[in-house]
Amino acid sequence: MSRSLLLEFAPGTVEHLHAIFQPNPGRLNLTLQIAKDTVAVDRLRNLEDFFLQEGFARFVRRRLNISEMRYTNTLSMLLRRVNLEIDARRLGEVAGSMSSKLFREQERALFRPPSDMDFYQIFERGYIALGEQNPDLLEPYVYLFSAPQFQSLKEMLLSRDSDLSGLFQSVFGRILDHLLGKKSLDATIEVCRLMTLPEVRMYLDLSGEYVVAGQDDSLSDNSSITITRDLEFFLSTMFQVFHDHADPKLFVRAMKTLKARYANRPAEAYRNWKRFLNIIYNLRTEDLAVFREFFREYGKSKESVQRYMRDAIVELGPEEAIAGMSVLISPPFLAVRNKYDS
Repeated sequence: MSRSLLLEFAPGTVEHLHAIFQPNPGRLNLTLQIAKDTVAVDRLRNLEDFFLQEGFARFVRRRLNISEMRYTNTLSMLLRRVNLEIDARRLGEVAGSMSSKLFREQERALFRPPSDMDFYQIFERGYIALGEQNPDLLEPYVYLFSAPQFQSLKEMLLSRDSDLSGLFQSVFGRILDHLLGKKSLDATIEVCRLMTLPEVRMYLDLSGEYVVAGQDDSLSDNSSITITRDLEFFLSTMFQVFHDHADPKLFVRAMKTLKARYANRPAEAYRNWKRFLNIIYNLRTEDLAVFREFFREYGKSKESVQRYMRDAIVELGPEEAIAGMSVLISPPFLAVRNKYDS
């Protein structure tokens, strides 16, 4: 019997629980059953501490009459944190904030038809995980979910992979880490916006399908082309840029430059983005025109001299690479090159 769990608690705790659940005693039975199924025996003191938090009482009062399934899902998430020995006061603070007006408004929005229980659980899990690390970010987190930029990103990702536990979860986890690291709603919304730009979408799609290892211009049958999934590398790189780069928009502009240069050969754009990644990361605003012109003059994949020039540049450090590009696109050098080409 789940009520046997009460025997493990101090009399004051039992009295406290009966008072909280007095309007719906059946919900106390359900709570004890969830706790019995979720919390390890050696964590019962942690459980008792959590039950005594005012935040837990606020959490329960707002949920005395919701469906058993919703109540079970949410309480189970919280009690799994008890198993991890998360501080009871912090966990109580998070639980109590789940009864705030802001949280409940977002909750209602997510349950408007057509509601998506799986997506709602992602929202709740993220809320609890974030709150136990930094409660000050809970309000920005809720606002993030209602931001148009986040909604657009969600739709874009789910259009590519309808499984919420797949691509979306991978990106969402990184967005959560970004919010934790930057502690800025605006910066996190900007990440969502950048991820939905056409140039980033193209690279995302390519990284989920293939990496071109050979020199060919297309994905025709050819032994020099290796096809592998590269998604994890792409996402890790992009979110490192979003977190550490002084101007992530400049990095994305360089991606756009390659996309335009290889408009009919997107796989080639991805391959060169990956090869020149260190150089692209260190571009300054004034270097972008040099980078663009270099690929205009030396971007042909099958032309051996141009390929040699790219190979030579990519071996240099970032500053030396830009200096080398500047020389290679200078009028005197191009005049000599064109003379010999003719």
